[in-house]
Amino acid sequence: GSDIHPGLEGAEFGSSSTRGIEVETVVADSPAAQRGLRAGDIITAANRREVRDLEDLGAIAAANTRLFLLVQRDERAILLQIR
Repeated sequence: GSDIHPGLEGAEFGSSSTRGIEVETVVADSPAAQRGLRAGDIITAANRREVRDLEDLGAIAAANTRLFLLVQRDERAILLQIR
């Protein structure tokens, strides 16, 4: 994740789909874990823009130092701030 944004360091991403980007693993105590990202989360939007793959997320992250990720966790939608 750190190649996308420093705040996502420690996160590994899996498959992308029309639902979003799946978070496969998150290293304990990593920047991603400290910001609330968990394995199994699905990132559906960043800064109010829909994301379907890492390319979408990377483009938004390149233009912003702060990200607001909309994450689907189980049946809930959660907003996480990534700096």
